[in-house]
Amino acid sequence: MKKKGVRYQTIEVKYPRQLYLVGVFVYRKDRLLPIILFEAYPSVDLACKDAKIVIKQLNKENKVVKDAALIIPISYQSDVPLVKKYWDNPTINISAIDRMVMFCDAVNEPNLHDLLITPRITKVKGKNNFIYRTASVFHKNPTPAEIAGFLISSKFEVTPEAKNAALYTFDEFYGYRISKKEIIAPEKLAN
Repeated sequence: MKKKGVRYQTIEVKYPRQLYLVGVFVYRKDRLLPIILFEAYPSVDLACKDAKIVIKQLNKENKVVKDAALIIPISYQSDVPLVKKYWDNPTINISAIDRMVMFCDAVNEPNLHDLLITPRITKVKGKNNFIYRTASVFHKNPTPAEIAGFLISSKFEVTPEAKNAALYTFDEFYGYRISKKEIIAPEKLAN
């Protein structure tokens, strides 16, 4: 929904060439399910810092694989212009289950999918601070119309002052033992 007094598309977002997604694991009915966090991070260390917080929270209610994360590097592909009409009348909420399914598909077949990253902009000591959010997974090389369709209809948070979002490609994922800062084979994540 449009906000009064907001200056739309006034801030150009410079996206890093490489970002990292992080997933933690939850056991549900003897199945190991990945939960991919909403943010994309400029380093594995920052991704794992947030993963530790999520693991601690989830341990209170679920059986979580401790000290293990799924790291998914993503590479910048192109900018996606944002336009004011994207905030006119969004109607669709993306549930946690929908996100889980989208990311499972992408992790299983990374070469067949791209990821839309949208910015959240905050001010820190008078300067713009960019937080990169995982908006939606698309089949490889989505058309501008497919991306616009998502942005027009989705209630996913995007800072209206941003001039651009970005499209990223998925790189090969790997397991990561957080406390030892070591890469592990994905099949060893549950151990």
